[in-house]
Amino acid sequence: MILRDRLAATGKSFYCVTFSIRSGSSLLCEDLTQWGLGAPTEYFQLPTAPVLEVGELADYVVKVVEETPGDVFGVKMSWQQTYALGAHLHKEGETSAEFDLRSVFPGLRYVHISRKDKIAQAVSGWRSLQTGVWHHPVGETVVPGQPPYDFERIKAVLLQCIAEDWLWRSFFEDRSIDALDLVYEEYVQDRVAGLGGIARFLDQEPALVAPTDRLNVLQDEWSAGIIDRARADLFSPPSPNWTQSLFHAL
Repeated sequence: MILRDRLAATGKSFYCVTFSIRSGSSLLCEDLTQWGLGAPTEYFQLPTAPVLEVGELADYVVKVVEETPGDVFGVKMSWQQTYALGAHLHKEGETSAEFDLRSVFPGLRYVHISRKDKIAQAVSGWRSLQTGVWHHPVGETVVPGQPPYDFERIKAVLLQCIAEDWLWRSFFEDRSIDALDLVYEEYVQDRVAGLGGIARFLDQEPALVAPTDRLNVLQDEWSAGIIDRARADLFSPPSPNWTQSLFHAL
């Protein structure tokens, strides 16, 4: 039996949260879990030991879906993770598996979260990549780190975030996919309203209760200063000629 039929047999409905790094996806997925809308996380972050140890990835996908409580299964996927999942399944003989995960998860719906302030997103991503600190759970002591300022690396993360958002939106448009588009800055202003919109999009009953904060915001006074410095460097003379360095690398 092909994977899609095995997943259909679970009777669950499926959705995928697509994102680029530091776009607010962790907060969103924590909130969705509290509302009983699945427990979306990066289940298929290949290659990872839990996946490889079970042998067949298709069996692991079914196992994760069956063991996740509730009638809704949510998964969080980056652009790279989505490509790796489809390619790996295809190698296993799931010839119908494509980049469009609707070929695997029946009736899949997409929710895309993006961040309007791309410079703040890039600085946050650069900091986490340098320090290895991605989250600060409430009640835990976490030192986020203060790596030396590196404009070139921040630019690289900025371009990655911009490119991945563009790739997702182009993907949805090219396939006429009616994805739900969320903006992080708007979501955090009224999380209950945002979650209610997602619940209705998924044809589920909204919980209409404020989610409990389980993650602290990592941005602090130090990172705010780095954001200001990066913004100034991006827009200062001879900017925007800094983009010429990209062409020299091609």
